[in-house]
Amino acid sequence: TGQAETLILLDQNKTPIHPAISWLDMRSRKECDKLYSELCYHITGQLKLIPTWTITKMLWINRNKPDIFNLRFV
Repeated sequence: TGQAETLILLDQNKTPIHPAISWLDMRSRKECDKLYSELCYHITGQLKLIPTWTITKMLWINRNKPDIFNLRFV
């Protein structure tokens, strides 16, 4: 079965480098709130960013776990 936007970061050997972040995880809510809804609409056609999207989870990883974000992953 699929889990929509569940995020699993893998290294070059396809080994997980961080616990999976479930599709329904809302931890990136603050990151979404900081971004302009006008910019989001221009880029995506959506009225706002949603914390369940993969890109907002990646932004959360970047801001909160830079050591993980800076690893090479596929």
